[in-house]
Amino acid sequence: MRALLVIDMQNGVCRTKGQTLFRLKDLVTLVNCRIRWFREQGLPIIFIQHQNMNLTRGRLLGNYSQN
Repeated sequence: MRALLVIDMQNGVCRTKGQTLFRLKDLVTLVNCRIRWFREQGLPIIFIQHQNMNLTRGRLLGNYSQN
């Protein structure tokens, strides 16, 4: 069985300190197209959203410590 896994497409991860991921608009377009296709096929889509008390808007992902 096929399933689509969408990981951390949230503003706090994709945009930090005025910077965005490389080619973010293209990435969002591709992800949305893939989501649409999976929905049309009736296939499952799993969304993963990182949640961490230390994940604050504007901090770079590399600055997080492992707890």
